Amino acid sequence: MCWRRYPALVKIPTAAATSKSRACLINRCRCLVSILTAASLAAPAPAAIIRHDVPVQAYADLAQQPVYDSVGRYVVNGTTLVASGVLVHPEWVLTATHVLEYGASDPHTFEIGGNVHTVGERIYFAPWSGQPSDYLNGLDYALVRLDTPVIGVTPATRYRGTAELGRIATIVGNGFFGDGLNGVTGGNMRLAYNNVLDRNLADFGYSNRVLLADFDNPLNPADSSMGSTTPLNLEGGISHGDSGGGWFASIDGQTQLVGITSFAFRPNGDPYTSRYGDVLAMARVTSVNDWIDSVIPEPSTLTLVAATLVLVSIRRGCGALLGAR
Repeated sequence: MCWRRYPALVKIPTAAATSKSRACLINRCRCLVSILTAASLAAPAPAAIIRHDVPVQAYADLAQQPVYDSVGRYVVNGTTLVASGVLVHPEWVLTATHVLEYGASDPHTFEIGGNVHTVGERIYFAPWSGQPSDYLNGLDYALVRLDTPVIGVTPATRYRGTAELGRIATIVGNGFFGDGLNGVTGGNMRLAYNNVLDRNLADFGYSNRVLLADFDNPLNPADSSMGSTTPLNLEGGISHGDSGGGWFASIDGQTQLVGITSFAFRPNGDPYTSRYGDVLAMARVTSVNDWIDSVIPEPSTLTLVAATLVLVSIRRGCGALLGAR
């Protein structure tokens, strides 16, 4: 019942977000716990749910743009699970907490720039139970440290403002492939797609650390539950394997990381596939920048320290030379 009433729920204004509507949202989310990971259980391939009327190559080409090179594949136990993550420092990757919960004792690796890095330290943003409330409360963030620094790939620039709503985001991940009419039809692919950041989950009485976007149907405007009913040329939705992937927006002339893929609401009634009408949930990066900064040393600080040491060494060397005279 709650699931069918979903389109009405997402249009409820903040003041009308009742405890009943909250319970309804939690019930839908509970139905999705098994697929919120958007994680694949198949052997990896080099996705997303795309428009049925647009060639997949257009989405693949978008994913290959250098500004999105910071998105890599997060792999558990070889091929048991394939998800996504974003390089935010040469040694650190930002991903979704729920991704780390799979095979916690198994080896985790991160593939980027043609290299495979072993994951070492894993740090959660907050205690994690895996319950729907964790997602709705915006706790789905984790940082992992790589055993060796990534060379040749520029880490993503994190957005530090609060003006994400209304912007077009480009979502990059490694999810199962499919289209909005037929759902999942293939294995993992690296694809990128666009969507408009329409609403804040706080509008419904939950965390402001989560923003929402819906997957519009070019054939049926009724599938749209928020924002414009007209889909973007490369509109898409998240799929198994996209979790932890990056959401990017062009802000002040620079491509910046505004969020990571967390979960989805699926009003089509099938929690195991993605179709038109899905509502995608992004965990905002700007909401946790202070936490990220507390864990990861700023590159500028490291550079400053290194430069200082070099300068001291040069001065000492000059002093020795002068003394020799």
